[in-house]
Amino acid sequence: MKRNTISLAMLCLGLAAAASCASDDDVPLYGQVLEKRTLEVGGGGEEQTVTLGTKNPVTLVVPGNVAPTRVMVQVSLVTDTAKRGRSPVNDSGVLVEPQGLSFAAPVRVRQFVSPPPVGRGYVAVVVPDNATSFVVKSRARLLAPATTESGGLELWEGDGTGSGLWGLAVSEAGDPEEPIGTPTADAGTFNDEWPDAASTSTPATRADAM
Repeated sequence: MKRNTISLAMLCLGLAAAASCASDDDVPLYGQVLEKRTLEVGGGGEEQTVTLGTKNPVTLVVPGNVAPTRVMVQVSLVTDTAKRGRSPVNDSGVLVEPQGLSFAAPVRVRQFVSPPPVGRGYVAVVVPDNATSFVVKSRARLLAPATTESGGLELWEGDGTGSGLWGLAVSEAGDPEEPIGTPTADAGTFNDEWPDAASTSTPATRADAM
């Protein structure tokens, strides 16, 4: 009887270990698709601004030179993103398809998010093609501090450089210190430093703590 009890315990442990090992591959990268759009971009056309979602919208600014020729790109706003790697702070992201896309100029991805902890900022993260977890790509830019009108949220912008699942994560020590793309005019003075949201006249050095 004792031997059978030990064997059963070992079997249970083996099954638990197998389930744990398989969990990363079995859990989908996201849950629900809130909105999906198909865009024709590139080829030197006009810059396009597309907003996905209504309650917690994400805005994409697609430059005309994002690709040397006209291409079809599908963008989807998704929720319940997987907690693997440096997962997005608000559990949502933008899925850019088809696979194999590499942009000549980055797509700017703008989201309203909660102010980060003091001394921290945000970074653009992505699940690359055929990968299973989020990795950091570049520093994000603060476009606007929190206001009453924004519900206490800040507007941040990250650079999307190709296909994959993109989002924003809180910065950590050792993360990239510069964005990939060229700062935009509407980013104001926030590109140089990460100011305290309570004061835009005297920027705080959030980057110093990274």
